[in-house]
Amino acid sequence: MISVLIVEDDPMVGEINRQYIERVPGFRVREIVADGEAALTYLLEHPQVRLVFLDVFMPRMTGLDMLTQARALGVDVDVIFVTAAKEKKAIQKGLALGAVDYLIKPFTFERVRLALEKYRARARLFEESGEVDQAKLDQLFEVSASLNLPKGIHPLTLHRIQEAIQASPAGDLNLSSLGSTLHLSLVTLRLYLDYLVSRGEIKKTIRYGGIGRPTYCYSRWASPKDPTPRPYCFKDF
Repeated sequence: MISVLIVEDDPMVGEINRQYIERVPGFRVREIVADGEAALTYLLEHPQVRLVFLDVFMPRMTGLDMLTQARALGVDVDVIFVTAAKEKKAIQKGLALGAVDYLIKPFTFERVRLALEKYRARARLFEESGEVDQAKLDQLFEVSASLNLPKGIHPLTLHRIQEAIQASPAGDLNLSSLGSTLHLSLVTLRLYLDYLVSRGEIKKTIRYGGIGRPTYCYSRWASPKDPTPRPYCFKDF
């Protein structure tokens, strides 16, 4: 579980951010504080915090000043900046201080989820034993993944669906349930599945059962580990 500190001077916004963060598996908000001074004190007293959702402009001490002081004190924590400001200098300074992402208000839950999933992938990479090769770094920074993806296909969402397919048990998969678990509509899920079909990663068949709309079935290709993969089916809508 990744511990998160929210630094936000607006209590309502802070609570919304907490709800967004805790909807993403693997993240827990430890505390919400209202200014940079309180954040710095909390981080010094709670070194288990790994990620900070940090507003840029706050009373008493700005987020940029807080992070500057934290770095000077040796606080090794990752930061996602949250701000309504669009000034290039503020964004540039935040990135120079090591921000892993930058969210400009107002933002959606989907954008928060993508930021957290990217961070989680990064954390897992550095927790793995052994050396880091170029392929893993490309996956982390979405270099090779994003170069050839068509419009509407995001590499992180694609990776989540690929993992869900590989981890699913034998038998028909309830794609409505899968879409709900991944916070994806059936329309979006079908878009990604059809893309995986076009890449040859899975195959698609259509079943016609008398009156009514057809049933679309997706399945993995047979392999030594899975010689008879069962299809994942859902009716057209």
